[in-house]
Formats: sequence, C-alpha cells, structure tokens
Amino acid sequence: MIKGFIFVSLLLGGFVLPSLTQAETLSKKEWGDAMKSGLPVLLCKRDEYFRDCFKISQEECEDIIASATRVCFKQIETQIPSKIVQPRDGEKWGRKIGECVGVSAETTLTDDKISNKKCNDPNAWE
Repeated sequence: MIKGFIFVSLLLGGFVLPSLTQAETLSKKEWGDAMKSGLPVLLCKRDEYFRDCFKISQEECEDIIASATRVCFKQIETQIPSKIVQPRDGEKWGRKIGECVGVSAETTLTDDKISNKKCNDPNAWE
C-alpha cells in the first residue's frame, strides 16, 4: 500500500500546491503547512485506500492522517532544507513524509481493515 501513499505525497509534495509555478521556492514552514493541511484531505477522499479499505468515516480518517502527518513531519524536520525548491525537493520530502504517514496510519487502523481482493492488492492503489 505504500506505493499509493508515495504517489499522493508526491502529488502534494511536488505538484499540488496550486499557487506555485514549476520551479518556485517555499520556506520549510510553508511547505510543511501545505503537507499538514493537504495530505489528510487527499488521502481520505472517497475511493481512496483509507476510505475504501478501513471501516472509518472521512472525519476519523482525516484526524488519523493529520496526526500522523504532524508526527512524521516532526521526525524528519531537522533533515528538511530551510528552502524547498518545487517540484524537486517537494517530491523527495513528500515521499519520505508519505511513507511514514502511510505506515503509521495503517498500523493505527489495523483492527478496522477490510479484507477483500482490492484492499489486499497493493497494485490496486498505485
């Protein structure tokens, strides 16, 4: 399932910051704030992995993903450069945050996992 988290994180980390042009620079705080607010919304939309494969509401999902995003950002914050050049740095650090968030959320939600062909197939979420 990590591939899907990485993809969404790359979108957010490198591309889905709408007011940015291709090679714009953000401060670490601006980029981090965008990740913290955007990642829960993206990962918890209807038809996304967490909503389809776990017995949780959108609100519960967003709370769990937001918490995981804050924790994961804090864990690597000192490694993130003070300036993020989009999309290059956003992709790199978005991947790291996405991997951490995906593992953390899936661990938190283990008891709520739905077992079916689609949810058990990591390739279904690329």
